[in-house]
Formats: sequence, C-alpha cells, structure tokens
Amino acid sequence: MELQCDFCGADIASKADITVFPTSEFQIPEYNYWNLSWGWGGCPECAVYLRNDDWDGLLDRAVAAHVGGGVLARSVLDAIYQGVREHQTGPLRGWDPAKDEASV
Repeated sequence: MELQCDFCGADIASKADITVFPTSEFQIPEYNYWNLSWGWGGCPECAVYLRNDDWDGLLDRAVAAHVGGGVLARSVLDAIYQGVREHQTGPLRGWDPAKDEASV
C-alpha cells in the first residue's frame, strides 16, 4: 500500500514517518466535502508546519504541490484545513496501530 500525505499528497516511506493530526468527523457542504477519518496523516515536511502551527505555510506547500494550484485550489484547501483545525480531537502524535489500524 502506498502511503501519501493527507495535506500535500507527497509519498511517505513508512507509517513511522507519519505525524497524525487527530480529527473528528466533519463536513463542508459548500465544497461537498465530508471528512470521515480518524485524523489526517502528514509527511515529515508537513509535520514541521503542523508542529509550528504554521497553517499558511502548510497551505502554500499544499497548493504548490497540486497540479493547477491557483486561487480555487487555495480557497478549497483553506476551507478544508480550517475544518481540520476546528475538529482537532487531541495533540499531534505518531502512527498508533491500535487507534489507526481500522482506517488503513
């Protein structure tokens, strides 16, 4: 199974390299977006932004990584990331098979 960052889409070498931003379920109806996951998994590079609470930097990184990028991608990702922040359920942590295995 290929692991990818939920924030920027970069490949992640192993589960040990994932930083989990735990979230509850939420939705953003105006973008037809539903988050049904246990949390978002970040690559080592995005984890630096998460640990520093640098959501603008994280957004810049993600927009640059998405083909086409631009204003539309930025506004959609900004809304989704706001939902992620608002529905955080705990501190950043590493991959925990006991909590995350069912979502793999």
